[in-house]
Amino acid sequence: MAQNRQDMGSGPVKPLLLQLMIPAVVAQVVNLLYNIVDRIYIGHIEGIGAAALTGVGLFAPILMLLNAFAMLIGAGGAPRTAIALGQGKKETAEKIVNASFCMLLIFSVVLTVFFYAASPTLLRWFGASNITLPYALDYSRIYILGSVFVLVVLGMNPFITTQGFAKISMIPMKWLNPIVFMFCAVGTFAINNNIYDVFLMIGAGIVGYVLIKLDFCMPPIILGLILSGTVEENLRRTLVISDGNLSIFLEHPIAMVLLVIAVISLLSPIIMKAVKKRSAQKQAQ
Repeated sequence: MAQNRQDMGSGPVKPLLLQLMIPAVVAQVVNLLYNIVDRIYIGHIEGIGAAALTGVGLFAPILMLLNAFAMLIGAGGAPRTAIALGQGKKETAEKIVNASFCMLLIFSVVLTVFFYAASPTLLRWFGASNITLPYALDYSRIYILGSVFVLVVLGMNPFITTQGFAKISMIPMKWLNPIVFMFCAVGTFAINNNIYDVFLMIGAGIVGYVLIKLDFCMPPIILGLILSGTVEENLRRTLVISDGNLSIFLEHPIAMVLLVIAVISLLSPIIMKAVKKRSAQKQAQ
């Protein structure tokens, strides 16, 4: 076990950060695979696939709430554990871990009871219709009954990483890469039953690899690819409603606030660069 542990008290920061960051990200991706597989197979159930898949999507807010409670403990307790370990207070760190684990168990019981009983009402609030409610309710209650395992795994995983055992919280890459590729290929082919889509997926992966090697910032590109279809669809719908009048984006306070935030986000790198350049010039003088 000792050889799988990173010494968090010594060594360069950057290698330590990479050793912990990569396994943690991979672990979260693997944790999401079950949901992806669910959607692939549920969406292709003959006759009820569309309605059943909508029901799965309606459960997403409840899933996010469960994950939020898990991360409340994990993201709050793990840093305190790291601080205690860094100070050499092993007993204090153990108490924090024990208290966090007990809190996760309490949360899991309370949330299981609450969401199981309240799921019909919550799903109605989230937009379930008479057609999609039965599918959403069946799926959500099965998942909710296993909340104790979800909360414990998600909540305690940061404590494992904090102690330097990041690789314990992930599948070895020599097994993970073929598994991820298999799921991606099967899911891509299953959407349209077209082998061309698989080759397109491989091509996109090659393009992504080249962009990484050329030091492109990948998160904005990924977000753009994921959200572009939704943004375009809603933009078209809005323009149809307003008969092509762009002033509709300025009529509501929420829309104006979002536009201002978007403009600030676009201009902030330029502004920060100019500020840093001016500060450097002042220091040089």
